[in-house]
Amino acid sequence: MVRNNISKILFGLGILSLIIGFFTGGISADYGLLYVFTWWLGSFIFGMMLIGFSEIIDVLHKLNNGQQKLLDIHTATGEEDNTVKE
Repeated sequence: MVRNNISKILFGLGILSLIIGFFTGGISADYGLLYVFTWWLGSFIFGMMLIGFSEIIDVLHKLNNGQQKLLDIHTATGEEDNTVKE
């Protein structure tokens, strides 16, 4: 199944954040080891959060598509609604 566009963008930004943070941390090694770990940890946390949000959006998109298919099958077969009405 095709991924949601927002999910793709967030996933790409997460990967980009990891890459940029890694290189920025390496460049800031002249200022001390604390700056390196700060950049690496910050970019890792931010990148993983973006990747996690992209996966959540992707799962919700798949769930919504699955429910829509079930609804389409239900209406196409002409089955009656068996829910209890008060």
